[in-house]
Amino acid sequence: MYSDKDREIQRKMMEGKIQRIDIDVDRARIAAATGRVAEVERIVRNVRGQLQDKMIPREYFIKVTEAVKSISLDANVKLVDLSLEQAREFALQRLEGKKQDAVKVAKEHLLKAMELGATQGFKDLVLKKIDLISMTGGHRQEGPTKAKPAEAMPKIANVAKGEKRNYTRFEEPKLQVKIAEKVFTTIDWSIGGLLIADYDGEMDQGAETQVNFNQVGGERSYSATIRVVRRDSKKKTLAVRFTRSTMDALEFFRNLMKQHAQRAL
Repeated sequence: MYSDKDREIQRKMMEGKIQRIDIDVDRARIAAATGRVAEVERIVRNVRGQLQDKMIPREYFIKVTEAVKSISLDANVKLVDLSLEQAREFALQRLEGKKQDAVKVAKEHLLKAMELGATQGFKDLVLKKIDLISMTGGHRQEGPTKAKPAEAMPKIANVAKGEKRNYTRFEEPKLQVKIAEKVFTTIDWSIGGLLIADYDGEMDQGAETQVNFNQVGGERSYSATIRVVRRDSKKKTLAVRFTRSTMDALEFFRNLMKQHAQRAL
């Protein structure tokens, strides 16, 4: 038989253990918010070890077990999002190897997230983002191929002598680009940048700003951050490169490119 004193000692010991577990759960939650999966996994292992104490109340055991599973899911979901963001940035910088590495991390943690209870909707969204990212950057065959001879190729813009371009550029459809309070029209565009006509603004080479753009006649607009690559004062043209764009913007360009490909069939 335990004495009242023994029971009081056990009660205080259990309160202390529960308090330590609660602190660990909070630490795991904080780490999950920034996608630190390895740290979350280490804390969760420690928590689960502490839960092996048979004196822990069952209701508390169930509550913490469900909490750490949810936190583990959150950590993997966050890391997937962060990895896709990295992959997109690497793609825009034409760092193909790093882009593929980031996509690999996203896929690995997508699998873990699904095992932990992520929804099919989340999986479908991630795979869609990966598909969009795969169309950005890399080394793409831009000329005629056996499958698509020259006469079947969609109309694309000419490349200036000595200028290297990594993306197929299209003249149609025209896009409207709002820079500051002025609206300009494109000469040509690609998934990587724009060539703008009749530019009379103040931006010069190296300058960055956020712009909104849409297809001429279209209602929906998209946003992106651009950097000026070249300004030709005589021709009044402005060549810009996307340094940051939304997934919606990437999908907009992807759909335009699909339309070109379908018309060329």
